[in-house]
Amino acid sequence: MAKIEEFIKERISILESAPIELEDAAKKAQLVIWKEIETKLDKLKLSPEGNILANNQNVRVVTEIIATLRASIVGEDFTNAMKSFVDSFDTLSKISDNMGKEIDNAFKPITAQKELLKIAKTNAIEALIGSGLQTKLTQPFVELLTANVAAGNSITETRKQLREFTLGTKDVDGRVLANVRTFARTAIGVADSTYANGVAIQVGAVWFRYAGRVKDTTRTFCRERADKFYHRKEIELWPKEDDWDGMIKGTDAKNIFNFKGGWNCGHSINMVNIRVVPKDVIDRNIANGNYKK
Repeated sequence: MAKIEEFIKERISILESAPIELEDAAKKAQLVIWKEIETKLDKLKLSPEGNILANNQNVRVVTEIIATLRASIVGEDFTNAMKSFVDSFDTLSKISDNMGKEIDNAFKPITAQKELLKIAKTNAIEALIGSGLQTKLTQPFVELLTANVAAGNSITETRKQLREFTLGTKDVDGRVLANVRTFARTAIGVADSTYANGVAIQVGAVWFRYAGRVKDTTRTFCRERADKFYHRKEIELWPKEDDWDGMIKGTDAKNIFNFKGGWNCGHSINMVNIRVVPKDVIDRNIANGNYKK
């Protein structure tokens, strides 16, 4: 069973590091985006007072800026970072496969599980650089830019607003980074848990360990369960006990294994063999009728 512990450590490492690496790429992408946009802003024609003129030439410049924004979002560096992030979904699925074989050496992943993983990967890409980023960055940026041009606002104020919108401030993340922080950890966590739970069901696993580091930002729900062992039936009761901070709406007895602690949860529910389950946990589940020797 030492192998399963190694797999759990590897899973925790990926769940923690993959979103952070994507966040770093998002910060760099924002700088690239702003550099490209700032150059284009210099093309805007101004009044003697420094206000943007609402004329046809500036309309063409706005169109050029919008095209630059869209092209910069899918730049090579951020696209490569996204590929690496999505590839980690496959690495995690292999970890689940290996854990399944430790529980049942005859285990073989079914096609449906692999297809569901593909859907999760596509969904993550769409949220992070597709329609999700369109909603978070492109659309509101265009609205902000066109409103300033139409109103004949000063170039100084317009530049300040667009810069803060793109790069963020000391208190607010830039839009690419904010989008990654909103979706990345949840996307990889839910995809991993969904696949892992499918494997656990397939091999008949009923004992689990809730694993992951406890940090200052860890929600109470996860802090109370971290590194503890549970029977499947105990976990299924969690959504019935109470709502908790960060809980994903619709969490129930079945999908709790997918959603875990909720939004941005970096923990994982890992199948284990009964041989590593503490005696008091087994006794507790015998007493409550979940398990019979």
